[in-house]
Amino acid sequence: AALLVGVGVGLARLRAAVPGRRRGAVALAAAAGAIGLLVPGAWTPAAAARLTTPPLPASLASAVRAVPGCVPADTATALVEADVLTRQLRLGCDVWPDVSGWQYADPRARGLEAWRNPRYQQTLLRHLRSGDAVLLTARASGLSAASLQVLRAGPVLWTGAAGSLHRTVR
Repeated sequence: AALLVGVGVGLARLRAAVPGRRRGAVALAAAAGAIGLLVPGAWTPAAAARLTTPPLPASLASAVRAVPGCVPADTATALVEADVLTRQLRLGCDVWPDVSGWQYADPRARGLEAWRNPRYQQTLLRHLRSGDAVLLTARASGLSAASLQVLRAGPVLWTGAAGSLHRTVR
């Protein structure tokens, strides 16, 4: 937003310096000002997170907090929403900031969709089975149907449209 306003104001100043273009400069400055007033309020980090990430239900967040140990998740955002990320880091839990990003780590696997990449599935399963429970959200993380079946084999602690929480079976 700051960049847009800055460019708009800079262009308006340039146009205002050219005779006969003052009206366009005023319109451009008004548009830049409107963006400057509207965008920061509408696009706060919290608002952007709500637009890009479905919120974690309070009951699921409570269920995650009730697990005393580590709870790996298919997205670190869910750990933040459940207010357990700091606790997990303090416990030395395996926390990945971008779970789905690991599919790009193996250059031999480029071009394979994550759900078809056996190495990615093994790596992801090892991570998600490392704790006392696993949080699976309804967000896309590249888990195959077989991997999901393995992760969902443990007792269900919470389930709903937003995802599920299962005890880890090793």
